Order: sequence, then structure tokens, then C-alpha cells
Amino acid sequence: LAVGGGTRLHGGRVEAAGDHRLAMLGAAGALIAEGDSQIECADAVGVSYPAFWSDLERLGSA
Repeated sequence: LAVGGGTRLHGGRVEAAGDHRLAMLGAAGALIAEGDSQIECADAVGVSYPAFWSDLERLGSA
């Protein structure tokens, strides 16, 4: 998989709409984004990965 780019990712608001995949994708993007990010319905990750947020924090990323 190759992902091209050229511009920096900027923080913003992600509306996960209850979808655990969108919430986790938003978190991954927020880790490298410049500025603050907000993920709405972030608790949706509990559907597939209940320990996601605590694991992310334990890894020093949150």
C-alpha cells in the first residue's frame, strides 16, 4: 500500500457516527495532525476494541 501526499494533516473534527472504524481512523489521523482534533462518538470503538483508548494512552500516544 502506498499513500501519496505532500500536504500536512491539520487537526479537525471527525464525526464517527457510531462507526468504530471511523473513530479509530480519526484517532490515527489525530496522532500525526498539527493542531487539536475532536472525535465525536469516540466510544464506538468499544464495539471491536474495548481497550483501544487505554492501550493508546499506555503507548504514550494520547
